Amino acid sequence: MARQSLEAAYEPVRRLVSRILVAGLLLAALFALVAGYIARRVIAPLKALTLAADKLSKGERVAIPRDQGILEIEVLSTTLSTLIDNLTRAEKDKNRIQYAAERDSLTGLLNRHGLAARIDESMPELRQNHGVVELLYMDLDGFKPVNDTYGHHVGDTVLTILGQRLSGCLRKEDVLVRLGGDEFLALLGHRNGTPDIMRTVRRIREIVGAPIATDGLLLHIGISIGHATWDCTQETVEDALKRADSALYMAKKASKLPQGDSGNLP
Repeated sequence: MARQSLEAAYEPVRRLVSRILVAGLLLAALFALVAGYIARRVIAPLKALTLAADKLSKGERVAIPRDQGILEIEVLSTTLSTLIDNLTRAEKDKNRIQYAAERDSLTGLLNRHGLAARIDESMPELRQNHGVVELLYMDLDGFKPVNDTYGHHVGDTVLTILGQRLSGCLRKEDVLVRLGGDEFLALLGHRNGTPDIMRTVRRIREIVGAPIATDGLLLHIGISIGHATWDCTQETVEDALKRADSALYMAKKASKLPQGDSGNLP
């Protein structure tokens, strides 16, 4: 019998093992590439969703990215987008309801509820800035006869026009409130210096007293004004409003004095 050397006998086995190792390495590399591709396909949209969620948590407006490659991620992005839309609508509804609750429906000015909310919000700042606010309690003169004679449509138009005129007489940081009927309240802060009350009062009387042309009519409306200084560190706003209301009463009484008598702004 011819005898083979051991090395020659194992040569086919070694070649087979080498081929298996090479094939294994190639398959491993291929699987790694496939796994990396799949991971990128999964991680990339998740990362985009994470970044979008992080921006949303900071109050930024951002669109939720949509991915249609993987069903689960597509469902997740759609669900998040729907949730954000619902929350946005709920926030808008809340703001709309709050606006309606705090604003006068006719003039768009703050109402009593809005005044209370604004005072609550600004109270910390008021206390830091000496807490002094000038109050002008205002009541229209001659409005009731106009409203009774020409109807509520004309009366509402007059109130709207005068609300705009009053707003134009005040500074940007001042607050104007329609308390109801033909009563208005202006709050003048001291944040940008002490307001010139007498000058503001004269301007209001001049602007409000200008003729109002509406529905073919030329109407003249006057205004009475009561002034009080409110120190929020010493008294409540209700007490200050009572003093301003009393000053308004004195101003209206003084305006009805016979000619030759005089009355000053309280």
